[in-house]
Amino acid sequence: MASGQTAPQIIQLNPAQLWQRVEFRLANIPAVTNPFDPDLLRLDATFTLPSGRTMVVPAFWYQAFQRGLSGGNESVSATGSPEWRLRFTPPESGGYALSLVIRTNGQGSGSPSVTNFMVAGGAAPAGSGYVRIASSRQYFETGDGQSLRLIGENVGWPGGRGTYDYDTWFAAMQTAGENYARVWMCPWAFGLETDANSLTRYRLDRAW
Repeated sequence: MASGQTAPQIIQLNPAQLWQRVEFRLANIPAVTNPFDPDLLRLDATFTLPSGRTMVVPAFWYQAFQRGLSGGNESVSATGSPEWRLRFTPPESGGYALSLVIRTNGQGSGSPSVTNFMVAGGAAPAGSGYVRIASSRQYFETGDGQSLRLIGENVGWPGGRGTYDYDTWFAAMQTAGENYARVWMCPWAFGLETDANSLTRYRLDRAW
């Protein structure tokens, strides 16, 4: 870390719970011309689990948005400033260590920033864990060994109501007993780099 440069901060945004997403905001990160280019700036977080196992998760560039509906059409507007975020799903209860390494132009940028957090004990939610292929190789199952039947359909893209269409559709699908959907990311819906000159400069409104 260069003399006088403020040390990076890791700010936990919500309580850490077993098999639930915990999110962190990363502040005081060096500025670059393109935060989507890992050759310019790369942030990797190493999570050390209570069992001693480690998992590496990359951070990502994030912008919050607020949606609205007017005349049957959705609009989104940015709220706040873009920033670095980190998301992780704890698979064990107990104490965790988080070590953030920053690389600029392929070189290490100072010492890793380290923080600790706790994940409360207790029973894991039913059907929790990463999806995997069962040992019989005949079906999918969750990490706790329960069979996973995916019942759903292709829900490719919305109309003018945008994500409000999905509020309606997903609620109806859930009522019908469905638990899965396929959503396209195409030029006319949710495409991150489908505009001209957008390669490695992603649409944050569509990502949101």
